[in-house]
Amino acid sequence: MTNRVTILKDKFNQSLGLPFRELLPSSVIVQALTELKIKYYRRLFDPVVTLWTFLSQVLDTDKTCHNAVSRVIAYLANGCRAATVPVELRVRATRVLSTGAMVTLIACG
Repeated sequence: MTNRVTILKDKFNQSLGLPFRELLPSSVIVQALTELKIKYYRRLFDPVVTLWTFLSQVLDTDKTCHNAVSRVIAYLANGCRAATVPVELRVRATRVLSTGAMVTLIACG
């Protein structure tokens, strides 16, 4: 890995919450979902939070669902909402994101 990539990855690993929300705003994700006519319910693990969590989990050295859910809890705590989130909900929510949505989001970035 290049030095810049390593620095960026370390920065994300050390941050609390969901750092991808700054790089990939919810408006971009919602626009892609709208263009693909993907319908979803606005819940705790909607496609926006699920994608941010997934990207954080992929880059984290600790790739467990437990750690990913801990990031969501930190994200929610910063928004003045406390939550206890079962890991099973995050795992099920990941299935909502289709391959088409991922490809569109990558193209937007």
